[in-house]
Amino acid sequence: MKEIMEIRRSQLIVPFGVGAIVNMPNESLMLCGIDKWEEYAGEKIYDERLQKYLRVKYFNMPASREKYRKGLPFVRFPKWFHCPRCRSLKPLEEWKERWINIKHRPFDSLICFSCGVKLNPSRFIIACEHGHIDDFPWISWVHRDGQCDRSDLTLESGRGIAGLGGIKIACKTCGKHSTMAGSFDENAFKRIKFNCTGNKPWQGVRDDSCEGTPRTLQRGASNVYFPQLVSSICIPPYSDDICSRIQQTEEWKVISSQTGGISKTTEEDLIKCIIRKVGGNEREMFGLIERMLNSPMGEINRISDTEYRYDEYRAFLGYSKKGQTDSKNFSIEIVNGDRYGIFGIQRVVLAHRLREIRALVGFSRINPIERDVFGGEVEENGSKSYLMSITEKKNSDWLPAIEVRGEGFFLEFNADLIKKWSESGIIRKRVALMNKGFAEICKAYGREPKVISPSFVLLHTFAHVLMRQLSTECGYSTASLRERLYCESTNQNQEMSGVLIYTASGDSEGSMGGLVRQGRDDKLPNIIAKAIMCASWCSSDPACIESSGQGLCSLNLAACYACVLLPETSCEMSNRFLDRATLIGLPENNKIGFFSELLR
Repeated sequence: MKEIMEIRRSQLIVPFGVGAIVNMPNESLMLCGIDKWEEYAGEKIYDERLQKYLRVKYFNMPASREKYRKGLPFVRFPKWFHCPRCRSLKPLEEWKERWINIKHRPFDSLICFSCGVKLNPSRFIIACEHGHIDDFPWISWVHRDGQCDRSDLTLESGRGIAGLGGIKIACKTCGKHSTMAGSFDENAFKRIKFNCTGNKPWQGVRDDSCEGTPRTLQRGASNVYFPQLVSSICIPPYSDDICSRIQQTEEWKVISSQTGGISKTTEEDLIKCIIRKVGGNEREMFGLIERMLNSPMGEINRISDTEYRYDEYRAFLGYSKKGQTDSKNFSIEIVNGDRYGIFGIQRVVLAHRLREIRALVGFSRINPIERDVFGGEVEENGSKSYLMSITEKKNSDWLPAIEVRGEGFFLEFNADLIKKWSESGIIRKRVALMNKGFAEICKAYGREPKVISPSFVLLHTFAHVLMRQLSTECGYSTASLRERLYCESTNQNQEMSGVLIYTASGDSEGSMGGLVRQGRDDKLPNIIAKAIMCASWCSSDPACIESSGQGLCSLNLAACYACVLLPETSCEMSNRFLDRATLIGLPENNKIGFFSELLR
């Protein structure tokens, strides 16, 4: 009987996207590149603003099992398996060959030919900072002084020695043996003169020109795969449901599937049929359909991540003079902050309906990439981290993405109050400490550091403590809540000081409802007060509040899992650049906290 593991569609974007390892019962798979996906393995979705930003025609959301039963292409990785009973360690092809020779039947199950026990994939692999990944070089590791003509390896563990030294690999042919001790050292493979193989199993090719040094990793380690996602909130006028209605017509399916295969006259006739079905101004509809058909992948200047978010920031603050925008994908209600009486917050926007698209543009290994770096913009000179492509094509006209819907609320802060608060010398000194550590890390990776401002640390930390409190108030788990920060400024006329807290989970928990209710004026002030009060004390104090660097790469100050940190799916910055002293101050000087008056 085959064991089945179900994966949600959203998980095929993150955490099990292209190039990621999917650990299943007695099996380990990797999703192939999008070039190997069949045409109908996904459902086309559109967001014109994000299409232009990423220069693609459309996005493909993995189809559900009901609509596409064939599934997506995977490859087995790693390809070395061992038997937990007889301890034999062999590549899959050798297991298959021995099985056929002995059993005289197809090798349709991963079962040991001598023990009849289910085989387990190797728990150790290698990867380089260029993104390549391969099986651990077992033969080279054991026979580092010379190769064996017919290697026959065994792997034993638990010999009374703790750690990697207790894992022994031996060759039954020549008698040589070694342990895994020292295999995780950065220079372990330099000592045995083993270079990166340049393997790309998700594409089925090898890059022989790679000069990176491989490192040993555990198959399920978190640094094996860092997906690079670009998310977008669908805002007016792109939030209108006219595009989805167009896509549902039979005429659209004919036009979009024929790239140059139909005449211009036939195409115009089909477009007119679509307009009759959908409605709307004929001239405007012709323009919209043309934009949906034509690729925005030309040589255009890509706007920055800050400029992209500024459009969303403006949408939350008043596309409608009535203070309310209502559509299928974007429905908001703007409320004056005076009704709430919360220090520093001048406007609250209740988002009754939101649509978010999360597109996978690439991934890295060993080291994560900053969120505003895309495939063609990674400088490789001296850098130790690379963004791997999910396609072999230089310019693909689509990307895999997931469409999720949810609700939430947006808080606009008083920029003048934040600017006045950030002039504190103590606050600037603490943030400078973060920037110094971040600059050192970026220098080691050959990248330009991004300057983190005091206002960014304040809004980011506030969002974290608020989400932790909301999870106890409205029943959502913290992993089902997400933050979206609007802080940096593109120029003096485009300053942003806002935080969006929303639910956009791919499963049923993301649609429970109730988050907008917590944003009403009879609920939110009390929730914020409780959140700030909880942040004023941590079970790890005084070590936490007096910390000079903790967390990932020591880029947090007074922030740990007992007081501020969240699941990484909820945080935009991978739980970095957090300091609750910006909210509540320090024991010896609580006045430097932005919400110190609220505590009194």
